[in-house]
Parts: sequence; C-alpha cells; structure tokens
Amino acid sequence: MTTKRASPGRPTGTCIDDHKQLLRIAALMAADPDLKPTTAIRSLGIEEPSVIRRLRDKFREQRADLLVEAQRAAITETTLVCTELENVSDAPVTMATETPKHDTLSSKSPWSPSPETYFSAWCDMSLSAISTTVTNQALATEHWLRLPPVSLAVKGQMLVNALALSAFARSPFGRPGFREKFA
Repeated sequence: MTTKRASPGRPTGTCIDDHKQLLRIAALMAADPDLKPTTAIRSLGIEEPSVIRRLRDKFREQRADLLVEAQRAAITETTLVCTELENVSDAPVTMATETPKHDTLSSKSPWSPSPETYFSAWCDMSLSAISTTVTNQALATEHWLRLPPVSLAVKGQMLVNALALSAFARSPFGRPGFREKFA
C-alpha cells in the first residue's frame, strides 16, 4: 500500500497554454488600469468559473511581464498601422494608359490609347481608392471595437435590442394578423 497521497489538481507537466488569452487580458488592463482581472476575463466572453480562476491565478503570477509585453505589442501594432497608412497615402498612383514601348524595327505605328482605355483606367483608379478607404475603415473599426468600454457598450446595446424584440413579440402589435385587421 502506498503512503503517497495524490496532489489535487492537474498533474504536473500537463499545463494548458493560456499565453494568448493572458496577453489579451493584459491588453485590456493596460488600456484601462482600473479594470480588475476577473472583469477583463469576463469581457473576453469566458464564463466558466474554473477557467476564470485558472486565468486569474496565472495572470497574478505573471502580471508584470504580461503588462510589459502587452504594451510592447500595442506600440508595435500602432506602428504597423501607421506605416501601412503612410504607405497607402504615399504610394504613387499609376494609370494603365502608359504607351508601351514599341519595337524600333517594326514598321507599325506606336500604340495610341482609345477612349475605352481611359475609362477603364479611371474606373480602376476609383475602385482602388474605394478599396483603400474600406480597408482603412475596417482597421480603425477593429481597433475601436477592441477597446473594453466600446465592446461593453456594444454588448449592452445588443441586450437592449433583444429585450425590445421580445417585448414587441409579446405585444399585440407583434402578433401575426394584427396589422391586417386595421389596414
């Protein structure tokens, strides 16, 4: 009979890699210093108590290192976005109407652009501008939606919308056939 008692919890060496989630928690806490670790974990959508406890304990052990790493990642991400925006705005606009180099030995006349070529170049340039604008707008929206106050506001708005829809469905206005009676 063995006298060694099994230690509680997960066996050693079978740890779950939570580094990415811990970095997300650190990023939230770096953005809002008043935010508690449990609140940050719940804002990520994690509701299971054992997972919250595990992440909270790991975060407490590695808090200083994670916050420094999250700040470095935020600086790097901001720098990348700024350089992408600078590259987009500094990029030369080229039109597809340049005349190709013709063979000097050829007896053919140089190529002359047609009106259709100008139109297609103009459409290409406008579609390129629209694509760049949409990409930059998506980057800005993604950045703002990652901020904890904005994400909490969006979740609150979704909750209010669900409540309004359920109240409308229970009212006589939401029942089928009600509108046809008074139309």
